[in-house]
This record gives sequence, C-alpha cells and structure tokens, in this order.
Amino acid sequence: MRSLPCSLLFILALCLSVTGCTGARLLKTTNRVTIAEVDCSSARMKTDVSDKCLAVNAHDDIEIAGVQFTIMVDDAPGHIQGASNAPEHFQIAYGSGVVILLSMTGSHIPPGDNTLAIVNLGRVSEGLTVCVDDMVVASPNSSAQNDVFEPNCMTLGPTSPSAKTSSD
Repeated sequence: MRSLPCSLLFILALCLSVTGCTGARLLKTTNRVTIAEVDCSSARMKTDVSDKCLAVNAHDDIEIAGVQFTIMVDDAPGHIQGASNAPEHFQIAYGSGVVILLSMTGSHIPPGDNTLAIVNLGRVSEGLTVCVDDMVVASPNSSAQNDVFEPNCMTLGPTSPSAKTSSD
C-alpha cells in the first residue's frame, strides 16, 4: 500500500485518539506489545534482500477495532518503506513513522496474541535501536483503551536480534 497524505493520517489519528470518535469511556486492559526482527520475505510487500523488517504483535484481552503506533529508529521517526500483513478485513496505512490499522467493514481483531503488521524499515544499519511507541488502541465501541502500552524497543542485529518486551 502506498503512503497516505499527512492530512488523512491526522484525521485517522483523531478517530483513534484517547478521547475516541464518540467520546466514550476509556478501557483499562491487560496488554503488551512485542516486536521482533523477521525475514522480509514473509511480508506481503515488495522488499529488497538487505531490508530490515519488524513484526509488531499485540497481546490483548479485549477485541481491537483500530490501532495507531509510531516506529522510532534511534529516537527519530522511522522512514517506513512498507507495511503489510494486517489482520483480515483491516487496512494498513503508514507515513512519517506512523502506522495505522483500521477496518472499514467493522471487523475486530480478537483478544489474544495477534500480529498487527510487518513493517519494512528498508536499509538500516545493524545496532540501531528501534522502538514501537505512542500506541493507541481503539475498542469496538470506538473508545480508546487506556494508554497502557509501554514503549517497546529492540536492537537490530545481523541474524539474532536482542528483543525485549514491555513486560520485561
């Protein structure tokens, strides 16, 4: 999928913001996010052999209707080359380090362990610190969950990345 203009990303971000599209109450959940370096060939997008890809996974106890998060590379927004593998019936958009997943059909991501996206960072150096930050998750009733997803970081490696989860 190609990048969306910043104005559209801003509108989508508002719908997934902490106040939610309907201003409904915040939900407190037990959740965490993990990231792992994965082989880019597993992604459903065009990649180069030297690209670095990350799987962004959510572990949540309620259904998810939409997600927004930021990819940071050494404390700067990541230059995302592509994003794919969104759950069925979900669209994925990216730009300026922000990734947004939403369903135009009203579908939900079930509770449990789910891969949200495979993100292609392109050609980035080993040893850089990559973080998933500023995650906002919308529940099926269009309210935002309480922002309990902590930033999750890992160091890019040659073959065996050192990943840590927000629960470590």
